[in-house]
Amino acid sequence: MTEVVISDGEKTRIEAVWAIVFSSSNQVLRDAKLYGFEALGDLPSPNIHDMVKLLKVIGAMIDALYAFDQPYEQQRQLLNAKSQITNMERLGSALLAGERGDYEEALAALEKQCVI
Repeated sequence: MTEVVISDGEKTRIEAVWAIVFSSSNQVLRDAKLYGFEALGDLPSPNIHDMVKLLKVIGAMIDALYAFDQPYEQQRQLLNAKSQITNMERLGSALLAGERGDYEEALAALEKQCVI
């Protein structure tokens, strides 16, 4: 099996992307606990909907980084970040649709994967 080696700069970029995603998810979790289903989507910027728009761009960056051979640890970080973006997208969609059950499910997925 061939070991994949990446530069320190690339490793730093992957860690920075991961940190942005998980910082955003932690903020969403804090806001969800403070404001709940009824008010979370109505918060001033940056709210869940603003974060999801930004995270879609970051998701494209994750896809680009993942397309190159990465060591397992960096693959894991990228996949975890992508999964957390999907959880936040689900949460935002559920809020817009007024679907409390889907909101609770997405919130539970965010909490399960969060890093504090």
